[in-house]
Amino acid sequence: MPALACSHERPPGPLRTSAAPSLSDLRDTAESTPVFGLWSVAAGYSPVSSSTIRLSGTRGEGSSLPLNRPPVPLDSSPRSVQEARRWAGDVCRDLDRGDLLECTELAVTELVTNAVLHAAPPMSLKVAGTFDHPRFEVHDGSRGLPQLNPRMTEDDELLSTIGRGLGLVGMCSTSWGVDVHDDGKIVWFEPATSLAATPASPVLDVPTEASSTQPATPPADYLRVVFDDMPVRLLADFRRHYHEVRRELRLLALAHEDDYPVAKSLTQLFHRVDEMSRLMFGLPALERALADGVERADIVLHTPPGSAETMAQLLELLELADEFCRAQRLLALAATTQQFELQRWYLGEFVRQARGEPPLRWAGTYKVDPSYRQSAS
Repeated sequence: MPALACSHERPPGPLRTSAAPSLSDLRDTAESTPVFGLWSVAAGYSPVSSSTIRLSGTRGEGSSLPLNRPPVPLDSSPRSVQEARRWAGDVCRDLDRGDLLECTELAVTELVTNAVLHAAPPMSLKVAGTFDHPRFEVHDGSRGLPQLNPRMTEDDELLSTIGRGLGLVGMCSTSWGVDVHDDGKIVWFEPATSLAATPASPVLDVPTEASSTQPATPPADYLRVVFDDMPVRLLADFRRHYHEVRRELRLLALAHEDDYPVAKSLTQLFHRVDEMSRLMFGLPALERALADGVERADIVLHTPPGSAETMAQLLELLELADEFCRAQRLLALAATTQQFELQRWYLGEFVRQARGEPPLRWAGTYKVDPSYRQSAS
């Protein structure tokens, strides 16, 4: 993700794509338009009919489940397995998804058992996704990939105990996978209504090292963006939220492209941001500041042509995504007020300075609001 703090104003109209209405226009139709239809409009894509896309069906409308339910911390004891199974069952009942109960409890039992036996702390269990497609996730501090035996149902493997737990997860799921990140991994699954005869293949997301071919100095047409006294710790906190929102969209696109066809298109914007970051100059200084945990730092970034437009679109989408989190249409945590203002300031600076305006310092506190981390950890 690019270096992220801002003018407390919304990016100006001329820098939006001609197909993208303002966020206020989208808010006016938020109650009558499907979620991904709105996101597609914000990204400049054609809206999708409500008859083909919906994010929360009638199941969710009467549910008592808090969609921003925080994760459940797990310890390395057998009791964690029992508590996780009970919690997951309660989630299914709160969602009025008794049809998912058996597969959910079985798969959660296997995943948490694997984590307790083989993974490293910290560990937690959470629910994400949507009402129609809830997703259960076990987070742990180990980057090692779990082992699956895809032949576990064949005659010569029936007595093998290697990889059977994950095999059962695959049989209990419509889709499942593993995301490896810097601090560990996430093993996730979307429960099926009945046990399959053979395990589904996992979706593996393992990061690769990108090679750098940058020239020694920024090209002449690059935009110079200056951040004096950038709030480094706040930026690190916002990055965590950004990656969660991005991951929700990506997993919906991977697992339910037919149900949410626009989700795949929306992830293309995040890929554009990634590509822009790879071409950006000045990120090593920001990464060092983030790694050192300093409170503030003077950062100068040089970004490729079109960055201001990309950042303006990104801000629109992040704000729209946050509105749906707050409206409890997604099983994800909404941004804190501080994260919301931080993203407006940081992304807005690309837009302001592209217009030739002088840098604007972050005007808020430099102390991180702990409320998001407490509810998300």
